[in-house]
Amino acid sequence: MIATGSEADPFSFLANPDTYVPRRASERALDELERAVLLGEAPVALFGPPGIGKTLLLRVLERRLADRFRAAHLPYPLLAPRDLCRWALMALDERPAEDPEAALLSCARRGPGHDLGVLLLIDDADALPLATARRLFELATGSGGDLRIVLAAADHARAWRVFESSGDELTVVRFSEPMTAEETAAYVRAHLEGCDEARRGRFDDDVLRALHAEAEGIPGVVHVAATAVLRGAPLPAPRAAIHALADIEAEAGAPEAEPAHLPADSGATPEPVPTETEAAATAPGPAAAEAESAAPVPALPEEEGEIQAEPGSAPVVRRTSTRRRRRRRAARRRSGARRRQSSASRSRRALLAAGLLLGLVAGLMVPVDLPWPFGGAE
Repeated sequence: MIATGSEADPFSFLANPDTYVPRRASERALDELERAVLLGEAPVALFGPPGIGKTLLLRVLERRLADRFRAAHLPYPLLAPRDLCRWALMALDERPAEDPEAALLSCARRGPGHDLGVLLLIDDADALPLATARRLFELATGSGGDLRIVLAAADHARAWRVFESSGDELTVVRFSEPMTAEETAAYVRAHLEGCDEARRGRFDDDVLRALHAEAEGIPGVVHVAATAVLRGAPLPAPRAAIHALADIEAEAGAPEAEPAHLPADSGATPEPVPTETEAAATAPGPAAAEAESAAPVPALPEEEGEIQAEPGSAPVVRRTSTRRRRRRRAARRRSGARRRQSSASRSRRALLAAGLLLGLVAGLMVPVDLPWPFGGAE
């Protein structure tokens, strides 16, 4: 993700192609993506670590191929096949259809007066349910090249399981090179062009070198570091963002979640889900961290791999072990199962009580001839 370049917030996390800052690695990846989409019909996979700028590359690719394809950008696509096709139609400003898969193919099919295909740009593609991925690849294969798919994800086992469902045909583009110190300096200065002299003056050569060292050349973390400088925070603070990105990448191999569903007549777009670097960038600031630290926190047993904060240092993100994360996920699943069972039990009891009440009312309303002395005359 990358900033909008506005004076109010030059390092916000909106993937705006207007503020794309070219560098050697990103231009190479874009050239490979463009060539793969234009010359082949196989799905294209863009791999890269969290925060490297995969979402921005998808948006820049969308602009560069605008004369050949209508593009639909679909972030975090945890949907069933028909619902994902319905979302794609909405992103293309098409009317909802009873059969969204057939409608998407019809929308993509080139013909007289209709020479633009459809390009699906699927971000956070590791969230794709396997059944949805297989169906999308089947639709693209049957479209004769009119429907093309580009998927972006971090390079981990979960993403590979999704991509392997495409069969043997898959074009892989890797984008993992961090920025050099010179590229980081050019990147920051480009985003500060709309700012006043006082804000630009905070980023002298020494600050830029320190910022690059702290962010390790990752654009998403550069945004966090540069925002900290603009707000007067100490520069080492972005280390927490680096650790957060590393934890996000380690969590990426979590078990597959159930796909969400959209109502058939829904005109709403699925609620956007924060991306990896947005989640890292929206961590509580120093004031919130200080307030939170004042509250009593139960002690946790130390494990190998955890990071302990030094007294007086910037807050850091605690990196837990894989075993602890698995235990937490299992506990959440058990808790969810208990809640569902409890809800079902309450519903059954309510239905039983309603049935008994209706039976009682019906019995009182039916006239019954009872023998004397309970009713009637002697």
